[in-house]
Amino acid sequence: MWGVQKAALAVTSLAAGMTLALQPYAASAVTSSMILGSSYEGCNEIEGDYDYVADGSAGGKVKYDTAGWAQHSYYAACDSWNDGPGVFQYTGYRYRSGAWSQIPWTSLRDSTGQYDLAFNDVRDIRFRICNRTGGKITGCDLVN
Repeated sequence: MWGVQKAALAVTSLAAGMTLALQPYAASAVTSSMILGSSYEGCNEIEGDYDYVADGSAGGKVKYDTAGWAQHSYYAACDSWNDGPGVFQYTGYRYRSGAWSQIPWTSLRDSTGQYDLAFNDVRDIRFRICNRTGGKITGCDLVN
């Protein structure tokens, strides 16, 4: 009796394995990235997680939808030459009204805390963390 059950289980497992092996990879697989970086002198730090998934194509390029979060911290020891917390910014390309357009460096928010990183129909999104000195954005560094 056990031999018949083991044989049936083996055939069922083999069939299930073959079904999985024959499935093509999903074109919309989620890719995850870690966000980690700091501005000049480490005054502002950012860390978090960022996921993106292909969402079709437009204008001959793949477009993506994203989700994620990032936590922005500021070290008060930098107050002697910084104007308080810096900025976390992004750039890339957005598909709107039938065309791709570049997103200029844009601040998500001018304070510390947690940021939501949800974008739709974008590509080549990059992040940077910057200081603010003398009312200007300075000491920027691209984030991994």
